[in-house]
Amino acid sequence: MTAPHTTGTSGNSRLMDTPTGMAKRADFLAALDEALHEHQQQDTTLAVVLLNIKGFRTINSIYGYSAADRILQQMADRIESVRRQQDLAGHIGVDEFAVALLNLKSPHLAELAANKIITSLDEICLDDGSPIDIKLHAGIAVFPEHGSTSDALLQQADRAIYTARETYQDYQMADNSQQPDASNSGLVRELEHAITKSELELYYQPKVDLQHKHLYGAEALIRWNSPKRGFIGPDEFIPLAEDNGLIFPLTLWSLNTALRQSVEIRRLWPDFRMAVNLSASTLAEIELIELVKRALRTWDTRPDRLMIEVTESAVMKNPEASIETLRGLRKLGVRLSIDDFGTGYSSFGYLKQLPVHELKIDQSFVKGMASDVNDARIVQTMINLGENFELSVIAEGIEDEETLYQLTSMGCNHGQGYYIGRPMPREKFMDWVRNSEWTRTGLTEPSS
Repeated sequence: MTAPHTTGTSGNSRLMDTPTGMAKRADFLAALDEALHEHQQQDTTLAVVLLNIKGFRTINSIYGYSAADRILQQMADRIESVRRQQDLAGHIGVDEFAVALLNLKSPHLAELAANKIITSLDEICLDDGSPIDIKLHAGIAVFPEHGSTSDALLQQADRAIYTARETYQDYQMADNSQQPDASNSGLVRELEHAITKSELELYYQPKVDLQHKHLYGAEALIRWNSPKRGFIGPDEFIPLAEDNGLIFPLTLWSLNTALRQSVEIRRLWPDFRMAVNLSASTLAEIELIELVKRALRTWDTRPDRLMIEVTESAVMKNPEASIETLRGLRKLGVRLSIDDFGTGYSSFGYLKQLPVHELKIDQSFVKGMASDVNDARIVQTMINLGENFELSVIAEGIEDEETLYQLTSMGCNHGQGYYIGRPMPREKFMDWVRNSEWTRTGLTEPSS
């Protein structure tokens, strides 16, 4: 069978993909389906290696489309140089390449091939010869184990890419035991539609300055009231987003919506600081810093008016990469908070390395501190620790006046919880800002 990536012949011109000269997605899939038919008759093994360029949108933004096209051309040339003549190769998406490995003697050889391809893509350079750091993840799907059609194999390989990202591996073999739950497939599509059409909503929970007794900011919390299914809790749709590659667009929607709505809030409370949560996989995205910078610029927001919260468990999944990202965000001027502090096993060992401004004491310690002397001691230790590291400390889970008074007496800087204010939709939060005892001094009514 003739591979559909041959360049420089007019007979194959319809198969070419500008700028790489490789087969387009439709032509690659057609050739792959033909190869699958032949392999099915011969009872032989075939594998698909799907390669995804992490953060390619940022490359376009920083270096321009022409430079990005030349980078793609270099990558295509490298892939062509290492593939076997019988194999198929295609540029099947803006940031995706695919290689079909034909007539394999063993599925294990697909992993060796994936590693060889990724290694060949090291040291890609810009026009001036300076190297550019490009990170790739590869997913591998094998016929017939993981699917019998081109669509099925690519879908499995795509899922394997997300597993590779989650586990910080260069490549990952598809796993049939991790097939998506068919009962969730409709919900995934609805969630994707909700993100695209902005059908989600942000609720805001107030954060207050305990020592000066005034509003400090709020934490943005995503809520989803599905037109078909009613209210769906974040404990259900957030993991769904994580497992199906939707967490990054979901986070970007949340970030931009929170910053847009904070403009209105700051008209009432100028020093208001918005807090947005990041997941472990989002923290690992190369393009995150550039997209945060762009969002701040779009909504004319000073970087120090944005607080990004990450859980210590998210940081611990990949400490080196996470700390590097956090340093980049801090350099940008964004405030950083470690959420659920004290629940992980490496807190104190990594605290001195974390470029954060704030520690957030987990509610599991705060809720019981009024009746449990050990919880109270733990909270006091964390407050002292924050003071020693010159970090602000915020306690979550304040549900009664006694806990509020106790935390204030301990020297805790900030707090949030149901006693102060529950998570509220934007309009109710605006009413809370206008009428709360925490905003009676310093409130600025917008001019008519």
